[in-house]
Amino acid sequence: MLSCAPMVTPKEMSASPASMSSANLSKARALLCALPLLLLFLPASCGESARRPDVILVVIDTLRSDRLGCYGYERPTSPRLDRLAREGALFTDVTSQSGWTLPSMVSLLSGRYVTSPRQALIEDAPSMAETYQRFGYRTIGVIGNLSMTQGAGFERGFDHYDRRSIPRKHSSASMPPTFDVLETRLWDALEGLFGAEPARDRKPLFLHLQPFDPHAPYYEQKTFDAELASNAAKPVQPPGWHAATFAGAEAPEEDKDWAMDLRQMHRQRGFYDQEVRFTDEVLARVLDGLEQRGFLENAVVAVVADHGEGLWEHIAGRSPELLAQSKPSEFFYQAHGSHLYQEAIATPMILWGRGIPAGVKVGGAVENVDLYPTLLDLCSLPAPGEQHGRSLVSHLSAGSAQVKQAVFSFVGHQWCVREIESGLKLTLVDPTRREEFEPTLFHLPSDPGERKNLYASRPQDVERLSALLDDWFRAYPTQDSGGSDAEQEEMLRKLGYTEEDIGTTPRAK
Repeated sequence: MLSCAPMVTPKEMSASPASMSSANLSKARALLCALPLLLLFLPASCGESARRPDVILVVIDTLRSDRLGCYGYERPTSPRLDRLAREGALFTDVTSQSGWTLPSMVSLLSGRYVTSPRQALIEDAPSMAETYQRFGYRTIGVIGNLSMTQGAGFERGFDHYDRRSIPRKHSSASMPPTFDVLETRLWDALEGLFGAEPARDRKPLFLHLQPFDPHAPYYEQKTFDAELASNAAKPVQPPGWHAATFAGAEAPEEDKDWAMDLRQMHRQRGFYDQEVRFTDEVLARVLDGLEQRGFLENAVVAVVADHGEGLWEHIAGRSPELLAQSKPSEFFYQAHGSHLYQEAIATPMILWGRGIPAGVKVGGAVENVDLYPTLLDLCSLPAPGEQHGRSLVSHLSAGSAQVKQAVFSFVGHQWCVREIESGLKLTLVDPTRREEFEPTLFHLPSDPGERKNLYASRPQDVERLSALLDDWFRAYPTQDSGGSDAEQEEMLRKLGYTEEDIGTTPRAK
């Protein structure tokens, strides 16, 4: 890095060439020749305003974009996120690269697509934390999702990585920490790394904060009952769809029309809204605390999600025999990892801070894989090696300009592509899972709920989009990381994941 010290004194610079010694004349000429390069490097090396920005990455687990006010939701679930979007940039069409955490986070943290089961970071792809650490950042990871184990490489590049569980009450088992617990751990981590070091003297911070809320199980947050009553959540559309679609087991004597089960489904949707509101409130405290500690004065804040959540909007991926024995809350799918409907992969992306204009809405389709190169670009840092995403910085002023022609997602036994111009979304299924899942083609502009499957009636579109998906699959082959490590397997079991949810069948050729 160039020094800020002058190469020649002002007196020497002001002297005429005739009166300067040959040595000083050579120094002056060298300075003039190097001046453009010096000016290029000065902003990154001299002065408080030139210090690289702190980077605050918040990945909210299981957060659907359509449950936030800034994305049009009518209920008051997200006042602080809405404010952040107003003061920064909101990307209105964002696709996660997977419908469950591990492959999604592998993709997001490496800037690469994942096309085969992948539960550990890619060995030859520098992670986001590793890159920031390489460029002199102090790095902190405070993680609520216990499946992001150190054995899978998620700790790589962090000076401090904390994904500790907390004990369950009246049990020897443990559970993921809630966001307010992560908040306390964050302040301890910052104190441990920075102490009372003045902001202008310290190294920049890369912080990866990943709350587990609002992941299931959803807990009632009675604090918000007045503004977010659990029985007043937005019902599944179209009205009466559950009753018209359900063809499950015979109802029990005490609930002949399944009314109690359906009522509990609706109430759980309300609990999800309350969990989103709880997460938003703790995030507000975290951002205020970071500001008070001087970490937002010169910062870039990014808020995204690893994936969304099913809230009983579609039929579960089960065999016909199992579906016939299922009550409504099991017949319809609640969770993530088993499908690629929009509720599972349509996620938020909000950027705020240095270099980000206020009040911008980017309408072009983007992907989570684009976040890594975007953050590096905002910090004037080069991307390390191969990345499949692209920086979105140029689109911050373009607003609704088209960004991509197609977006892609993967889960253990399904792959999907959405063609932006036509609005068509094709999902292909591993042939070994055809008993539980069927290939689908939806026209999202006219059918946002993905109810009318056009796969059989539009073979030319299926052929075209299948070719596009095959090209993507061949262009970005991902080495299967195999099964989870032992710690991951245990964590996934405790979190309630099963083969039915996450699937690990490689794509059949």
